[in-house]
Amino acid sequence: MKSLMAAILIGFATTLSPEENCECGPESLDVRTETVIKESSNGKLQERWKKQDDAPKLDLFVMSLCPYGMEAENEIITLVEQLHQKAEFNIYFIADDEATTAVEKNDSPGEKTNAESILAPGDRDGCSAAASSGTGRFRSLHGQPEIDEGRRQLVIWDQYPEKFHAYLLCRNTSRPDSDWRSCAELLNLDVENIDYLARGPEGEELFAHSIQLGNVLSINLSPTLFIDGEEYAGRMDAAAIGRRVCSSHPQLPVCQQLGECGTDNDCTDRAQQVALCHSPNTPQAHCNYFDPVRFQLTVLFSSQCLQCDSEPFLNSTRRLFPGVEIARHNIDDQPASWVERYGIEEVPAYIFDTDFSSTARFNRVQHLLERKKNSFVLKPQIAQTTFWPKRKFVRNRLDLFMPAAAFSRNSATEWVLELEEDIIDVWKMGTPKELNVHFLGPIPGKATSEIARRLCVADKFGEYDNYISARNSYLTQPDSEASDEDNVRKSIDSVRGNVIEIMECIDKGLKSIRLKRSEALADSLGLEAATSVTLLVNNQVLIRNVERKNPGDLAKLGI
Repeated sequence: MKSLMAAILIGFATTLSPEENCECGPESLDVRTETVIKESSNGKLQERWKKQDDAPKLDLFVMSLCPYGMEAENEIITLVEQLHQKAEFNIYFIADDEATTAVEKNDSPGEKTNAESILAPGDRDGCSAAASSGTGRFRSLHGQPEIDEGRRQLVIWDQYPEKFHAYLLCRNTSRPDSDWRSCAELLNLDVENIDYLARGPEGEELFAHSIQLGNVLSINLSPTLFIDGEEYAGRMDAAAIGRRVCSSHPQLPVCQQLGECGTDNDCTDRAQQVALCHSPNTPQAHCNYFDPVRFQLTVLFSSQCLQCDSEPFLNSTRRLFPGVEIARHNIDDQPASWVERYGIEEVPAYIFDTDFSSTARFNRVQHLLERKKNSFVLKPQIAQTTFWPKRKFVRNRLDLFMPAAAFSRNSATEWVLELEEDIIDVWKMGTPKELNVHFLGPIPGKATSEIARRLCVADKFGEYDNYISARNSYLTQPDSEASDEDNVRKSIDSVRGNVIEIMECIDKGLKSIRLKRSEALADSLGLEAATSVTLLVNNQVLIRNVERKNPGDLAKLGI
């Protein structure tokens, strides 16, 4: 156990034969970590993280149930296998320890570690530990299930190091709420012993040591990766990480297969030139450079849409097409000229002149454009939020479009149901007047009755929010002691209705009428079969691909 604890202090050393790289004992490994902890705010991390050999060192900080962290683990495992284990891959968990003091966690105001200095919030997709929960000593973003899974992974690494990668790959391709035992049994692991150790003092001690370094370095984003002690700011895929490794370790055989680039972003910037990656992710991959082409981009907007924001798209255009010249026109001042000329129904709209076709990246974005007159118009579906000036304004009306496939018991898409509740809760904070729910796309057989009930509740009783509050929790986490029929009755009772009235409503064919009405409205808005959640606010502002956010962020959408 002593040697294991020393290894955990520096992460999961997943090298199959660590003795090939280091002829040192656990005491030497302790020194490496203690140096980092004692000097956590002095100098660069790579200077504190002393190399013991020439093998690349990959140190990954993750949350065990963070989907972005899982993807990063999968990619790095792929790379490690390509390196034939000629790398040290360490995993550290991100969580809070109630037994750790503020001093140990490096919470001093104004003092930043190297881990915080490279990526600003939002620079990369990930799970940010802004809030955490748990039922015992530890706190994690995804609560106690994430802590429990982290403890199990530590035990599996201890007991079955040769199967640790295989367990991760299996677990990471499963639903976060699926039973971990399925993967463990598939690999012939001792499930009862793993569970016993993970729940006991061994699992607690392993987890406490694993999260120690992340707390010292104030790392809150999963995944965060360090390569040879230097924070990595690139894409979390095997090829991109491999190219970064090869920049310091060109002698590795895999470096001959990666080529110079995998995307345009891998090409070194040159002043006033556009860089493109040719034959990406092949041994022949290389960067080509082009002079920018001048062209004009006309942006049509309406000052009536406070939620509409063109700047993210324009900033991206300036970066990718440095020859752009931007002109803005408010359609409130001249509604007919631009709108009628190009058949514009929603704004902001983006119109590129013919010179745009001569730019180096045109072929890569051509599928996003429609040819109109002598110009190219960006397809409106690309913009998340648009304003429809010809639609009648209806104050305090909300149309909520959801994928029908999300409402089948035992396969319910939890994030859709949770987002549904969040949206309605925020909408009720204002002065709600009219709520219309729409279910788009093919309806699975198991979801037919549920969707019919929802449509009848929304129309007949007007207390849709009460119904879904009682029903959604059952669909995503069914109570084994209650039948579906019992839960339906309970949910209907919450809206002061009764099953007979609901069945009469269904028998009248309301579902078919409402679904046809929803389909017609979706077609008029250019919405295809739903795989995401879409909102129509006040019958004029369309918000596509709504993600689950905190109530404050949802309120900013203008619901």
